[in-house]
Amino acid sequence: VRNPFKRIISWFSNYLNDCLAGLDGQHHMLPVASWNDFPRWLESLGAWMRNLARLSCIKMSTMFPRGFAMLWHLLPQTAILEGISPCESVLNWYYEGTNSFESYRSHKVKDFFVLHLETPDDDIERLQAHLCDKNYLEDDILGGCQMLPKLSHRNTVMGKPGYLASTKPSWSSIWQNTTLINLVGKLYTRDFSEL
Repeated sequence: VRNPFKRIISWFSNYLNDCLAGLDGQHHMLPVASWNDFPRWLESLGAWMRNLARLSCIKMSTMFPRGFAMLWHLLPQTAILEGISPCESVLNWYYEGTNSFESYRSHKVKDFFVLHLETPDDDIERLQAHLCDKNYLEDDILGGCQMLPKLSHRNTVMGKPGYLASTKPSWSSIWQNTTLINLVGKLYTRDFSEL
């Protein structure tokens, strides 16, 4: 899984690039022209997600395929791991937390061993130790537990030729607004608490 703050920044950067390239109509979302639009965009994100989820419930996802791809990208990772549909009524229950949505789950977060993109080496080490303890990994030629491969981390989208939104502000200047931080916290409450 990826830190929600990093997912939001990555998605906004890609969306900004689409807007600058004239492709913003594919998203069915508020158009943006620069990083100065980030606060306004983030404030509208929850309503946009609920609107696309509503369209998903009535099977209109083919009208905005790029928008629905982005909805899936922005869903809380806990919802994805649990197999929860992006249908509005389910998402509303998910976010409000007032009713049990147990019947909508096909899995539980605790059923997974989660790797965080920010700490992959530590997480892979813990996974390897767990698999070795359970004898799920074969022994290597020296009789020790087989090593799991490392993940390489590369973000090659930004900086590619044709990528128009490559100049972004510093991390600290993006997240200096506590209202924006709280918005991300509200959208991804369970991700922060369970992952």
